[in-house]
Amino acid sequence: MIEAEPVRLGPFLLPVATLAVAVLVYFSAKAADRLLPEERALWSERFGVAILLYLILYKISPLLTDPTSVLHHPSSILYLSGSPKGAIVAGGITAVYLAAAFRRLQIPFSRWLDAAALVALFTGIGYSIIFHKWGKPTDLPWGIFIGEGVRVHPIHGYRFLLLAVILFWWWRNRNRLHPGETFAWTSLAGGIGLLILSYFDWEPLTVWLNLSWSQWAFIGIAVAGWLGSLVFARPERRNRYESA
Repeated sequence: MIEAEPVRLGPFLLPVATLAVAVLVYFSAKAADRLLPEERALWSERFGVAILLYLILYKISPLLTDPTSVLHHPSSILYLSGSPKGAIVAGGITAVYLAAAFRRLQIPFSRWLDAAALVALFTGIGYSIIFHKWGKPTDLPWGIFIGEGVRVHPIHGYRFLLLAVILFWWWRNRNRLHPGETFAWTSLAGGIGLLILSYFDWEPLTVWLNLSWSQWAFIGIAVAGWLGSLVFARPERRNRYESA
């Protein structure tokens, strides 16, 4: 494992973690090509373009979130690496692109949501294997020593176990899941699980209601999964009631 820190090359900052995520997304989409085959298109093609779009938008996101600062210091765009707000903006635009691309290919909304959930699951597992993420000090025996006798929570290990369990559950049940349910249940379980794990992390900078950007993102993922369960699982429940 390595630290998720940017590497400085002269005036440039090379966002190693972001580039690693881009590679992981592409290979995760290649895995989705096999696990969720789609006749109309390869997932890896669309998600590959999407991650490139996201990286570009994230890099120039200060132009969208803080244009005054960039206009006063144009050279800052070379070394700024975006912000949580920029990530939200870039992610939103990228999601719109994916929705439009798959709609043009006449791929059902539930189908590409399932593919996105599977790509996110594989990417999260790969990221947890590659990069360290230390949490709060702990006396638990599985805590990791980081020097001077300090033992901390291995957040990356917790995250890997959580996502691996979700992936194992999906693999065991994949043939029984209807379109959209992969997204619904993995998002619900992943969002809740990651939110719980965030409380073992270092105290983050809170933005609203004593929650951080990442915690709000986890809540959003869980809510999206819950709404998805209401929409995509409802027809199956109705059929069960009618057959009973």
